[in-house]
Amino acid sequence: MLQRLTFPQRDHDGQPVARPHRSAEQIVRNDNPPLVPGADPGGFHLETLDWNDCRFPIGRDSQGHLFCAEPVDDCRPGRSLGSYCRFHRDYLRREPSVWDEGRVG
Repeated sequence: MLQRLTFPQRDHDGQPVARPHRSAEQIVRNDNPPLVPGADPGGFHLETLDWNDCRFPIGRDSQGHLFCAEPVDDCRPGRSLGSYCRFHRDYLRREPSVWDEGRVG
């Protein structure tokens, strides 16, 4: 059986960042999304993003979903986590999947 390794999340200065685990329900409702330190917490609509901007959903407004939009330094569209900035890619690698929580199955 594979075991998921977890590492403390760190900010741009290398300091540990406390991040609460998000349940499947919180993810679906987009409650408490992880935000890049120093980035615009308001988010951006998909049609305003450039091809190499992060597509991690961080909210909703009356016009639709809002995304992170931080630059993706090694953008790989179509590959696992390939359209997320390093912050969100690292976050998702350490977050238990919905399957791991036993909420799907």
